[in-house]
Amino acid sequence: MSSLDGLLNARPTKEVWQEVCLRLAELDEEELAAVAPRVLSWPAQQRPMPDDDVPAEQKAFGPVALDARGRLLAHTAPDGRVVIREADGGAVLAAAQTGLTDVNALAFAPDGAALFAVGGAVEGAAVRGAQAGPAARMLNLDPAPDHPSLTAGALVRSAELPGELDAASPFAATSTRAVWADRGPFAFVASDHGSVLFDSVGRTLWAHPSGQIVSFTPDGQAMVTVGESIDAWFLAGLAVPERTGPGAADRTAGAPR
Repeated sequence: MSSLDGLLNARPTKEVWQEVCLRLAELDEEELAAVAPRVLSWPAQQRPMPDDDVPAEQKAFGPVALDARGRLLAHTAPDGRVVIREADGGAVLAAAQTGLTDVNALAFAPDGAALFAVGGAVEGAAVRGAQAGPAARMLNLDPAPDHPSLTAGALVRSAELPGELDAASPFAATSTRAVWADRGPFAFVASDHGSVLFDSVGRTLWAHPSGQIVSFTPDGQAMVTVGESIDAWFLAGLAVPERTGPGAADRTAGAPR
């Protein structure tokens, strides 16, 4: 008991907490009942959290995503970083900076070779304390066995916005969505003053002047919007068709078809 008393007087680090658990397992019922009040009174706020030994830039923060095979787990970290881990065991495979003010949604490519991060950015840079426009970043994963890496692509911004849409607002933090369908990744961002759906090159495919709640179907083929009414939209019907030949470069979302 004396060694356990000493442990309970020590700072409750991860190692101390593990040793306390081992000592408790050795006690009989009477001894366990005697020491229980001391264990329970150990300051809860000082007990080690599971990520105490994780570097700050790799700590879990915000949304998460699993790849289709359930082998890769992606999560955001402080300051707009994205971390990819092994789902079984949690080993960090790669990390990268998105450059987004807020990362509110993530979606893996069907083959797990890329990740789509959606959130907001201010004038193309991650700046807090100012209104952020809807933005996204594609991150490509190189699964090299010796040194996996995550490479960020260009910043993608929605071409057309419905009013003053603040992608860093509390509304956006809970309503932003990302999905990777057969036609590629799509981003949905909403705030109190508007909602927008755009693709991986920034083409606005759908917009609404008020905040909408959205959910994508499991197969990524449609989205359901909830506002004053409930509506379903097939993404294939919203996507801007590809064009070749004269005038193709002038094609913009919302242009007459």
